[in-house]
Amino acid sequence: MSLSLVSQCIRNTDMSDFGLVQYIDLSLQFLLAVISFGEAFDYVKAFSFGFIWIGLLFLVVDPLIKKRLSYLR
Repeated sequence: MSLSLVSQCIRNTDMSDFGLVQYIDLSLQFLLAVISFGEAFDYVKAFSFGFIWIGLLFLVVDPLIKKRLSYLR
């Protein structure tokens, strides 16, 4: 039953939104592993994690800027 609910939700959302939710889900799982289970968090993982979230920030901010610029024209 849960698979059909997930597939229905995917059909009703944009793929970019679904991708963003997937990144948030995986990031929360990673933070849980680091905080609760003592997973090693060295500088390489911190660097990679930071770049991933900077990329996601661009992904979210870019449409907002374009939308705002279209209102100003």
